[in-house]
Amino acid sequence: MILWNIIKILKGKQAVHSAPLYILNDQNKIESNFKEEFINEFKRTLGDEFISNENIFAYIYAYLNNINYIDNYNDLLKQNYPRVPYPCSKEEYEWMVSKGAKLIQLHLFDFDFESKLNVNNPLKINVKNDMKIYVNNDVLFNTNNDIWEFKIGACKVLSNWIKARIDEELSIEDILYLEKMIFVIEETIKLKKEN
Repeated sequence: MILWNIIKILKGKQAVHSAPLYILNDQNKIESNFKEEFINEFKRTLGDEFISNENIFAYIYAYLNNINYIDNYNDLLKQNYPRVPYPCSKEEYEWMVSKGAKLIQLHLFDFDFESKLNVNNPLKINVKNDMKIYVNNDVLFNTNNDIWEFKIGACKVLSNWIKARIDEELSIEDILYLEKMIFVIEETIKLKKEN
């Protein structure tokens, strides 16, 4: 199992709050921040051609966002660093890397998105008990319970974003961001359910 304990797999010795994939070595050259033993565990199963820091990160990211993984280890994840299994095959690894790369792209909002909205300023947002999001008293987004209940950690993403903006005037950019956020949540839910 990969112990995603940053101290164990990264080269640095100090406690860290961020873990870059690459670091500058003593000769000011860029090198992997993963320890060689960690990379070698992947190479044993996959060979050299499939290994990159970005792919390893995508593999881990896919696991940490897998609904079965979250359900099985939710209580443990609250207490300790997550453990992710090393890949058993190239096929599994490639599939998880692909899924992880899609999730990363979604979560960074790093994709082209064409809005379906036609809105004008000023905008006021309101939510009623029917899981519909109203802007200027018109239904703008019709969501479902999965989207409303979607969490990152303990935070309900959509409801927290909306609660922070109820009765405020929003810009068109805010509404377009909300539309994109709902899209990201919908796609994330679909990807998380893939096995």
